[in-house]
Amino acid sequence: MKDSRATCRASSGALRPRPVPRAPSPAPLAFVPRPLGVLGRDRELATLAERFHATRESGAELLVLTGASGVGKTALASRFAERMRRAGHTVLEARCEKHRAYAPFASLVQQALDRLRGMGRPTPPAARWLACADGCCGFWFEHEAHGEEAAPGQARASTEARERRLRFFSAVEELLRALAAEGPPMLLLHELQDADEATRELLAFLLEGGRESGQAIGPGWSLPAFFLATAPTLGALGLLDDVTRVAELPLSGLDVDGVAALLASPEVARWVHARTEGTPERVLELLATSADEPGALMAAAREALSPDARRLLEAVAVVERPMSVAWLEELLDVA
Repeated sequence: MKDSRATCRASSGALRPRPVPRAPSPAPLAFVPRPLGVLGRDRELATLAERFHATRESGAELLVLTGASGVGKTALASRFAERMRRAGHTVLEARCEKHRAYAPFASLVQQALDRLRGMGRPTPPAARWLACADGCCGFWFEHEAHGEEAAPGQARASTEARERRLRFFSAVEELLRALAAEGPPMLLLHELQDADEATRELLAFLLEGGRESGQAIGPGWSLPAFFLATAPTLGALGLLDDVTRVAELPLSGLDVDGVAALLASPEVARWVHARTEGTPERVLELLATSADEPGALMAAAREALSPDARRLLEAVAVVERPMSVAWLEELLDVA
């Protein structure tokens, strides 16, 4: 059977960067590599593990890691996901995108189908609504047909569209339930604040057990699945405000013990030594610059980029819409 995934991805305008020569390594910079952000977070990792295992009995929950940029939300979520994978749990991971209907679930569903096949488990019958074949499910963001609404007065068309959406939502739930037969799966959603309305409605439906657009449409069910997400604040999540199965784990700066663990780590010691050659005065200067001039860290990171990368960064910072490959090529003067 013809694999239509390539067709779907092509129609979505997904970026496929052309290979470019690797830029020379920049001079050492005064900012800590992002993977170090998980040091000193043992307490938070323990909380995540506790909430994950609780879903086996209590059902689906969405736990949102919140906090300011740079506090370590993504690093913590990724480290926990890595631990769960090593422990043998099913972990699905995707990123939310602005203006892309169901964008993370398109990826999560494909990962779930692949996981079931890898386990030698049968695919749920409802998965025919989801499989990326024969034109795909019309709800995925790759298809222009998504989002078309019935004109006023067309009650029958509106009802059919709503029923079709419910079948689609139920198919996603049935797929996740099939995965949960071997234990609660974990679904990691990065940048949940960027999720479109359709994604949030589907997420609410899965959490509440038969919920669409704030209206109960059937009896609830307990889906043993753990949803973990990152966002600056809970207030940025819109439609999820009234969902009862949403909790928050706010992240702030490390406490004294956390800072001590960070500074005592071999990774930080190597990083500091590489930039100061072990000279005590330069070590203190590095710490003073980082603490007193936080803006200098961002400036240093920006200056480390190639000229093309800086131009691209400046452009995407002000353009809040999907960008085609052709647009980026024109911007970067790539033939």
